[in-house]
Amino acid sequence: MTTAGLDIATIIERTPLFANQWYLQNTGQTGGTPGADINVVDAWSTATGQGVTIGIVHQGADYEHPDLNDNYSSALSYDFVQDDSDPFPIEEEEIRSVFAGTFGYPTATGTYFAGVIAAEGANEIGLIGVAPDATFASLRIQFGLPGIEGGELQALTYQNQEIDIYNSSSFYSSFEPLPSELFAGIETNIREGRGGLGNIHVTMTPAGGLEDNINYYPFNNSRYTITVGAIDHNGEYPGYTTPGAALMISGYSHNDEAKITTTDSRVISGITIRNNYLDDYAGSTGAATAQVSGVVALMLEANPNLTWRDVQHILVETAEKNDPDDEDWVQNGAGYDVNYKYGFGGVDATAAVNTALSWESVDEEVSITSEKIAIDATIPDNYTTGINSSFEITEDINVESVEVIFDAEHSNRGNLKLILTSPDGTESVLAESREDDGDNYDDWLLTSVRHWGESSQGEWTLTVTDEIAENSGTWNSWQINVYGATDSENSENPENSENPENPENPENSENPENPENPDDNSNSILESPLYRFQNENVPGTYLYAGEAEAENIRENFDNFTEEGLAFKVGIEPEGDLISIYRFQSKINPGTYTFVRETERNSINANFADSFTEEGLAFYVYGADSGLGETIYRFQNLNQSGTYLFAAGSEAENIRENFSNFIEEGAAFGVDI
Repeated sequence: MTTAGLDIATIIERTPLFANQWYLQNTGQTGGTPGADINVVDAWSTATGQGVTIGIVHQGADYEHPDLNDNYSSALSYDFVQDDSDPFPIEEEEIRSVFAGTFGYPTATGTYFAGVIAAEGANEIGLIGVAPDATFASLRIQFGLPGIEGGELQALTYQNQEIDIYNSSSFYSSFEPLPSELFAGIETNIREGRGGLGNIHVTMTPAGGLEDNINYYPFNNSRYTITVGAIDHNGEYPGYTTPGAALMISGYSHNDEAKITTTDSRVISGITIRNNYLDDYAGSTGAATAQVSGVVALMLEANPNLTWRDVQHILVETAEKNDPDDEDWVQNGAGYDVNYKYGFGGVDATAAVNTALSWESVDEEVSITSEKIAIDATIPDNYTTGINSSFEITEDINVESVEVIFDAEHSNRGNLKLILTSPDGTESVLAESREDDGDNYDDWLLTSVRHWGESSQGEWTLTVTDEIAENSGTWNSWQINVYGATDSENSENPENSENPENPENPENSENPENPENPDDNSNSILESPLYRFQNENVPGTYLYAGEAEAENIRENFDNFTEEGLAFKVGIEPEGDLISIYRFQSKINPGTYTFVRETERNSINANFADSFTEEGLAFYVYGADSGLGETIYRFQNLNQSGTYLFAAGSEAENIRENFSNFIEEGAAFGVDI
């Protein structure tokens, strides 16, 4: 039976268990907050999922259930464990004997998901799914087997022209590398699935709670997946969903007061229970994920031409800011509210469907990469300031996701905290200090969607701290990859886009300052000398001053001892130069630090009680530009919050002989 053409009142009247499905329409029937639901009822007048297929990747689903059988596709289903075309769940007793020690989920879970996604509704039998006219395929796998032996690869790439959405679990344990074959398979889905529009991968967060982070899980932190968290019948954090910078959206699930109603079929104590319903399903993030998969099915019926990235954009654009008083909410540089626990908020089906109807596909994806940046620096133990490295991006794209590939040696990687800061000052905590006895980050991929819509242009800074007194480690390297799209409003003349500054003569674009001789780089734009003075009242602290200020110091401040020319900088914003700002310490007056734009924003936002900004100081090359002599920043542990800048042999001497100075990485490039 189809719900298409039926009015909403009739659908509800003919669905006996609808009133139990508070996550579809929350009237306060469970004691929760009215309106804390996916807002789907009004969407059904536009779309019910017709023509869209969802593959449920789990341990099978009872496709004979009377609320599921009409929406089931046997042609698109498969059992990758038994290698046959019948993915009916194995009885729990048989699971325990065949796969001893690997049993991790009730075999009924796939049936639970199928009910939330695509129960038929309006048939006077039971309940209704989010997408009641969608088709579902059961793709049976087995959890707990090593690598891809449980069938994950085959299931997640099966029939990728016919299956639109893959609803799946978190397959791998924390810091278990994603098999390369699976990664390649997902990439193939993105490039070729759905006739080149890309398959939609919707996956649940682990139920690890606030002490966990989805960036430790290699499937959840993929930019190709929509990772879903859970909120309860009050729209609040339920206590179990795993937070993280890669979390995109939230659906609704259980807490101690309100559970999930869905289809059920299982064997308990040797008794087969079929064609049943479960009204106390502790759905965890699985029920929330099934809801989002259903919403995506509605979106794809409303607009079948949506690409995989369009779907992500619409979910971000239409998410509802739930639990608005939660302290984790921040507004990023593009104006989006985002939260580590909730992503961009609760999924809103009606808003998503209405937006999909008139959505114009986003521009083709572009990417920017730093390649690998060598650091090879000690991470100071039990030192909350940490060390950082920055990469300057000159290209301007609208950011969607950002990846960091981080490599470090540490016998207790749980000691490390990683924060990525964008040019707009938005922070992404990529890894938390926590209990984790595992060692090292071996080129581990970490992802953030918290910078969605921001400009890529400017300095991106990765800060690494060791916040637990135990032992130190070594930061070997990192890489940043930024993905997004160009702003079409700024692309009015694509023919000359390779050389917009000199459209008439692209041949000389490499050296627009000297078009007659592109190989002549002898005239430096860093010509203004900067002199270094040590403050004798606070030994080991330094001030860097230009000609006029240096002369004033020489004449009027006996406590500053001049140590000579430090390096040369720019006083005009030419070419690829970046701005450096000066701050004076309020804790140690007469001591100074010099920082880039990103760190300036962070200091003004978070450390105004400790530092006073004195304004723009000078211009230099970015630390990773490959231009000029690299200057390294060292913090004096004897005078917290004070810094020394050094290059070449002096920097090497400090590393070898002055343990009170902790290197914080490359600061900028200058002439000497």
